[in-house]
Amino acid sequence: GGPRDALAAASASGDTQALSRAAHTLKGLLLDVGASHAAGIAGSLEQRAKTCADSLSLDEEASRLITSARRIASLIQQVVELMPNAQ
Repeated sequence: GGPRDALAAASASGDTQALSRAAHTLKGLLLDVGASHAAGIAGSLEQRAKTCADSLSLDEEASRLITSARRIASLIQQVVELMPNAQ
């Protein structure tokens, strides 16, 4: 799996170090595709995972980020499908 799967697994396991790393990776990818709002969520989650002991609020933020990343991935896939084949 990719960063989104790593984020979900880290959130489910309560591993805040892994959650912070996965959020950091996803933040970079989201910035690469111009998804600055979702990247902001990832950045916030990255920092909060380093300092926050409230796993419930981290889980909620991780869930929000995963939902945003899925939506963005779907939109990117739609754009790719509309592009003519390069030959």
